[in-house]
Amino acid sequence: MNLKKKILGIVSIISISTAIVGFAPVYQSFADCAILPPSLCRDNLSRNDQVDSSGIWHIFKMVLKALTAIIGLIAIASIIVAGLIYATAQDSSEKVALAKKIIMNTIAGVILYALLLPITNWLIPGGIFN
Repeated sequence: MNLKKKILGIVSIISISTAIVGFAPVYQSFADCAILPPSLCRDNLSRNDQVDSSGIWHIFKMVLKALTAIIGLIAIASIIVAGLIYATAQDSSEKVALAKKIIMNTIAGVILYALLLPITNWLIPGGIFN
């Protein structure tokens, strides 16, 4: 039981430090102009009709970057947990099957997230991202 707590503590420390390092670029973009990035602080919303220069588009890109970082961290943590379950399974075929299921679901989730952009461009007429 004590070994499991140590392993869980080490995994927690690695996950937290990875999260801090992973969100540093996202935080840096917020730090320049209080809450909003500099491109949103300037009044460029009504001057042109292009979507990629609007403030909402910049916010969407920031949210997408943060979501990508979060999904990456969750995928890494789930692979680590599945590896620990697999390593400690010993003779339990249920634990081995559970670990394999977690790994396969994680890989499927990451692949679906990677295909999110092409799928949305295909579903929405004209596409979102040109």
